[in-house]
Amino acid sequence: MEAHDRGNRIRERKRNGMSDLMVDQIEKWKIDSKIYVQTRATDHVLARINSNNCVSVIGPAGSGKTAIARHIALQMERLGYTILTVSDAKEVKDLYKSDRKTLLQVFQDKGFTNLEIFKTCVCNLRSQSLSLSSEEKETLTAEYFKEHAVEAFERLSEYEFLPFLCKLYYVQRNNPEFNVQLFLDDPFSFYKKELRSMYNDCVEGKYKYCALLLLVIFNNKLEEKHLTGKDHKVKEIIEVIIDVCEIDENITGRKLKSQFEILTGTFVTYDAGIYKTIHDKLFDFLAVYFGTQEELISILLNYAKPRFVRERFVVTKDNESEQHFIPISDDKLQMYMTRVFDDMVSSCDVNTNIVENRNLKNTKLCTLFHDFMRNLNNHDITTLLETASTNFLNVMFVMRDTDIKDEVENRFGEYQNFSIILPDDLVQQYIYRWFGDLTKTNSTKKHFEDNRLLKSVTFRKALNSFMIQINPDRVASII
Repeated sequence: MEAHDRGNRIRERKRNGMSDLMVDQIEKWKIDSKIYVQTRATDHVLARINSNNCVSVIGPAGSGKTAIARHIALQMERLGYTILTVSDAKEVKDLYKSDRKTLLQVFQDKGFTNLEIFKTCVCNLRSQSLSLSSEEKETLTAEYFKEHAVEAFERLSEYEFLPFLCKLYYVQRNNPEFNVQLFLDDPFSFYKKELRSMYNDCVEGKYKYCALLLLVIFNNKLEEKHLTGKDHKVKEIIEVIIDVCEIDENITGRKLKSQFEILTGTFVTYDAGIYKTIHDKLFDFLAVYFGTQEELISILLNYAKPRFVRERFVVTKDNESEQHFIPISDDKLQMYMTRVFDDMVSSCDVNTNIVENRNLKNTKLCTLFHDFMRNLNNHDITTLLETASTNFLNVMFVMRDTDIKDEVENRFGEYQNFSIILPDDLVQQYIYRWFGDLTKTNSTKKHFEDNRLLKSVTFRKALNSFMIQINPDRVASII
């Protein structure tokens, strides 16, 4: 009977536009929700959904955001709603249909944070009214820890990511290597012990260690095709990893893929062709674990994804809430700064690179950055004119010191604090490159509006002179 009901549910979901992947996801949610503790936050979010078109659930990693969202989604499905998960704004437009009741779920995507609609009704799990009460914490530990509930409540209830710790224990409880007392003393001790064992015990263990390091380098989103394809950059990264891990044989991406399959369930999940950690809080731990290994920090600075470099490293750790950041020692500061600059050079949104990097508000690093850009010689600048992104050329070059702002009016113009002065003898080369980009852009108006040099009379005159001299053949080719 249960199999028959499940088959009917799946057919109904597909008729409502769900992909096979979405159907599988929701079936997994249903299994996970069998052990779920209803809280006042659950009730509050459900009430808000019934009275608002858009509800955002925010809170620290591990506080139960995803569990609440999925549990409520299953309840809404029983009321006739179609549940669709989306990861970017375009999917919202593509999947929405006005003739059906639809609940769209967006999970942890920074691209949505600036959209005003996601700020209309916010449920913050860190707020006093929605954070777990003492009674809820006691119920939660009793449900997950069973015979260890009393001790778990006493030892773990102060962690704001208690829901994650409950899930972590539940996943590992039957592992013969798992020590519950060690876990209660230090929740991440099991993973620390596992990582040390991987590295020291045997070659196969080192393979797993390398696989997890690669996952960190890819900022917790490693696509299977990167392991099975022929991407030369991925191959280079793997070669560097096996060298620093002192492995005497070549390892292919496919070999690491087999290690991810072994790690699935304990460290990672696999979904829609992508490997991730079983929880973001576990990734926080892995990022710091690998980032604080002296022999590995250079690999992360050189090869990790740009967002990882922007968000995970910190010049100074001011308090305990910053424990999931990787401290940058003074001897690595120059390497870090160079990497951040290189990411800005290739970025199509330089301002985002600056806004998302908390370290660029650090006086020490800012001073180093300003000195670095001020000391670029003509050869360095010529290389930038040849290789930098169009956005970098538009927003980072100025004609004079006076064009560099100490303070900006809003977060969308923070790039104005960081500038490169364009030497007079390179103005023509800049114009030639910039004009070439102009002829290829789909937004001529934005190309002009973004350019800081156009505020300079000297530059405008030089540009006008260049454009007047364009010969008819060039004009014809542009047209």
